[in-house]
Amino acid sequence: MKFILLLISLLSINAQATIELNRSVINEKFKQAIIVDEVEIHFDEKLINLPIKVYICVGQDRRFTRTVKMLGCQNVKSEELLSGKVILDSVYFSQANPARDLVYFFNWKTIDLSSENYQESSVFVIIER
Repeated sequence: MKFILLLISLLSINAQATIELNRSVINEKFKQAIIVDEVEIHFDEKLINLPIKVYICVGQDRRFTRTVKMLGCQNVKSEELLSGKVILDSVYFSQANPARDLVYFFNWKTIDLSSENYQESSVFVIIER
């Protein structure tokens, strides 16, 4: 009986981890990130507790083409992600045109690459100015 209870608890823990690492859920949480000003981003509490690495790039839309002028990228340190607040100090906002929208690219991947549940994805958010 104890073995069955242990097995059920292990299966429920594994199911919770699968739910937590659901790609669409994580992407939606990145879309809900709060961009306080251009350089400061706050993340949801559920997002910061996940075993993921985050790489953020910021670009600016170009009016006549469907391309983005990149302003810079930055790896997010694990301490920053755990605090829920990231300061983008490797992005050159001084090169940005104040009349153009900013595009934030959130690239993430799970930390344990050997896991069956290894995932990575990218999501972007457009900030109108």
